[in-house]
Amino acid sequence: MKKVINILGATGSIGDSAFSVIREHPDKYEVGVIAAGSDVQKLIRLALEFKPKAVALFDDAKHPELKEAFSGSGVDIFSGEAGVIESASIRADITLSAISGFAALKPTLAAIGNSKTIALANKESLVCAGNLVLEKALAHNTKIIPVDSEHNALFQVFESNNADKVESITITASGGAFRNLSLKEMEDVTPEMALKHPNWSMGPKITVDSATLANKGLEYIEACVLFPVSANQVKVLVHTESIIHGMVSYKDGSVLAHLAEPDMRVPIAYAFAHPQRLEISHKGLDLAQIGKLSFATPDHSRFPMLKLAQDCMAAGQDARIAFNAANEVAVSSFLNNKIKFLDINKLTDACVNSRKGAYFRDVKDICEYDSYIRILASEKISSLYVVY
Repeated sequence: MKKVINILGATGSIGDSAFSVIREHPDKYEVGVIAAGSDVQKLIRLALEFKPKAVALFDDAKHPELKEAFSGSGVDIFSGEAGVIESASIRADITLSAISGFAALKPTLAAIGNSKTIALANKESLVCAGNLVLEKALAHNTKIIPVDSEHNALFQVFESNNADKVESITITASGGAFRNLSLKEMEDVTPEMALKHPNWSMGPKITVDSATLANKGLEYIEACVLFPVSANQVKVLVHTESIIHGMVSYKDGSVLAHLAEPDMRVPIAYAFAHPQRLEISHKGLDLAQIGKLSFATPDHSRFPMLKLAQDCMAAGQDARIAFNAANEVAVSSFLNNKIKFLDINKLTDACVNSRKGAYFRDVKDICEYDSYIRILASEKISSLYVVY
């Protein structure tokens, strides 16, 4: 029988890769729900091609356009935040959670228990509420398979039966668009420059996060949450070729690494087919042609966002929520030319250091604290150039 896949965040780059995999295997997969943010025209095109049972759009203002497109079709239509969350609770074999940022938390939680597997392409859910996500998944016997290339790589080579024999785990970073620039040179970079990632084709927010190494900081926290290791066992290496995505070092001296071309269809196909492997069209990995693989320790003086994220992991959940919320505001402000590139770190650091300690009983508490930090970040933007 075909597996039913719900795709949350369908119009982004992860969605593009997922649909590419599904197109290659129409005998194995069908689409149940397609949910998106605001790109109603692309959502309509995808729905006409894949014929889901339901479509959802976060942008409530575009509901009439969506409704008109599917009038009389029998397709269930959802809109607004509540509609996306409701659509995420529709039963499926697999839910691909690929909504960008903190907005994915509630839909991801809604999908747990209603899907056998969550293919998790959203790191912010684990950064801000890892305990809630994993506890609910355990309670409902829902499998979490990470789709981020680094964590999917670790998932493939981490031997659960030998967890106590693990010495360290390593995620790699490409270094982003400005890996060869000095701190002085980064003072004048523009959003257009930041959006030119050397290795990956991704959405604007994650591409900017890659340029600051904030994305690697979020992935560091995600790795700490996902795998049964201590924070000091999680390592980060700059690896400009993006061929090795993750490594697990064992106490017997063995190091198992996952290698692949930088192609998000690889981890998505693995998550969809697990525990089997799926045949997909792909560029073969030719190490002789690549010639060499290079590695370096991250430079915290040029990319302080990684160190800030590592400090937030140690500081606690309130710091992690603050880091994520402030960074989302900062990146949006940078892309809209309200602040400079280096101000992303300044603003995020200021919010983390101005946070109030908090205890989080449930998702409501987490969302309220996230909102508080976003307001704080917005207030600090107006005084940013005075403060610094």
